[in-house]
Amino acid sequence: MTKKIKTTINMIGIIAILLLFIMPITHANRYVQYDFKDRIVVSDSNYIETNNSVTNVNAIGFICADDTCSTVSGILWGGQTLNSGSNDYIVFDFPTADSSVETYGYGLYIYKDGYIAWEQSSYWWGTSTDTPENPEGPYTKYLGKKELCIAPIENLTVLNDAQENVPLIINIDASLDATTHAAIEAAGPLDYVPSIIADQYAVETTIVMTVYNSSNDVVYTDSSVELIPYSGSANVEFTWTPTITGTYRIEATSTATDAKCLDSDTQTAMKNNILVYPAAPRDECYTILNGLSATGNPHHELGKEITISYDKLSNYANDEVMGTPAYVLTPVETSMTYTIKNDAGSTIDTQTPVITANPTDGSSAYEFKWTPTTPGNYTISISGIAQDASCTGKTNPVYGPDTIDAVVLDTLPPQILTLEPSSDMHVNTFNLEATTDETATCKYDTNDVSYDTMANTFATTGTETHTQPLTLTDGDYTYYVRCMDVYDNKNQQSNSTSFEVDTKPNIAIHVDDVFVDQTETFTLTATLENYGYSQADGNITITIPDRFNLTDGNLKEVIAIPNGTNSTYTWEINAVWWGDYIIDIVADYDGLQETAQVSVQSKPIPIYEYRIATPDNVVIGDTVQVAVGIYNRGVVDGTDVPISISTTGNLAINGSTSKIIPVVDANTTTQ
Repeated sequence: MTKKIKTTINMIGIIAILLLFIMPITHANRYVQYDFKDRIVVSDSNYIETNNSVTNVNAIGFICADDTCSTVSGILWGGQTLNSGSNDYIVFDFPTADSSVETYGYGLYIYKDGYIAWEQSSYWWGTSTDTPENPEGPYTKYLGKKELCIAPIENLTVLNDAQENVPLIINIDASLDATTHAAIEAAGPLDYVPSIIADQYAVETTIVMTVYNSSNDVVYTDSSVELIPYSGSANVEFTWTPTITGTYRIEATSTATDAKCLDSDTQTAMKNNILVYPAAPRDECYTILNGLSATGNPHHELGKEITISYDKLSNYANDEVMGTPAYVLTPVETSMTYTIKNDAGSTIDTQTPVITANPTDGSSAYEFKWTPTTPGNYTISISGIAQDASCTGKTNPVYGPDTIDAVVLDTLPPQILTLEPSSDMHVNTFNLEATTDETATCKYDTNDVSYDTMANTFATTGTETHTQPLTLTDGDYTYYVRCMDVYDNKNQQSNSTSFEVDTKPNIAIHVDDVFVDQTETFTLTATLENYGYSQADGNITITIPDRFNLTDGNLKEVIAIPNGTNSTYTWEINAVWWGDYIIDIVADYDGLQETAQVSVQSKPIPIYEYRIATPDNVVIGDTVQVAVGIYNRGVVDGTDVPISISTTGNLAINGSTSKIIPVVDANTTTQ
């Protein structure tokens, strides 16, 4: 027994060794190659992908703990950061996944300084035959740079540090604050941002605060460089101590100075006509505006309402000394002016409301709304002046205008309003035509693919009407169309049109059944109607029964029938015999064929043959007996047959010249 067991074990070992040679090797890990290229980010959803390789790329990976990967439950590769070195690819070694990974996958972050990182959920697990030398893929991943970065600045606030509800006073610190938004928005799909690469998810932005006097000389300037997280904002504070009374302009600018940006458009927030008082106001009115901002930053969308908010106070200061109990500030109404101008300086919208007095002598928040109808760069400005009887004849300066920049983007792709042809076509050359609701460049394809993948651009495009001449053979067709507007917004779904091209002739044969008597000659008439879309050229052929005779016409006739017309063809046919028959009619034309059948019912009738018997030899004066017989060779009985006899020359008839022969039966002779 022991020997038997040993033999069995050896056999199993031999089989296992053989299987190693004849079966592919499977691995617990999955090897996948990702190639790295760059792309230009035109807007949040539009990209221009290139074939430019990117080297020295880093990658880190985590095990996601939920479906958006907002938290992680583990790390890949022992927390090691992978690097492609001088290569433009990395072969990733994804370990066999446990049940948690099969649910939420891996979170993979691919990044390089100066580029917008690529992130994705990966679901590689199980076993496969791939190896480090022969991995899955390659699959292309794109590291991006933004074509134009805009970091809006708003909420420019200037406050008297000693008392916020009074104007600026010389030798008292003034706080200059502003809020700047990130020029790049978080795009996902992973919510988790690893702390070790937080700087990859932030935009370096430079904020400059400058104060100008009435002569436009710079009296104060300072700057700060901020790393603003994607989709985030940063509040920057400066302090200026005015030393001379007068009127000032305060300007805050923000510029994205990050290498992730190919270009940057500097944004500005400004406060004009800021008065610096020698002392607190007495027996006069004043207004202070601060915090001008617009919802929707960093970019506003075309057609979406923007709420513009600000803080406002208008007070009457009595004729007492600030800091004494008798010094009182009384809130009053404010006459406001709201103005929106485009980048050409034209006024797009203006409003002049009177705003109720602030509830206390401190500032309160107010707002107004504006819906942009055209994309572009705009300047939003507000100014105000106190409005009250107590201000009449008193010092009451206009405050402002305060301004901020607003960038309105067209983020909507063009709408395809019409697409023709929308029905079948009966010519081979015609136009594929589309109209859009805005200027666009349109492309078409016979496959439903992305705009960038579509093979053909309309011959005439770049406006709101798009035309492409087509020359097609007969058949069924479907065309898919997508368009892109001047702001690079592309249709994410195709409009399509399906139609048939049919230019063939189409013949219908119109005939009537025939009812005749045996031996009768009848006219067969066939009318050919061409209800197709071109002339029918060919032949018409009839096939008649063997017991019929064609007495006039040809069994095969040439036809040439223009579309939309009829042609009639006739034949004279003798029904020699009785019975039910079929005449076949065939029209062969342009590779097509149409057939018809005519039913002919030939009714049997008696068919008489006259047989006359006379003597062979007679002499003058003989009386001759003439025998007349009628033979009915038909298949139906006849009727009484009248006969008559007449002579010529010197013959005289002795007796009656006419007679009735009684009913002649079928196949019999009656005399």
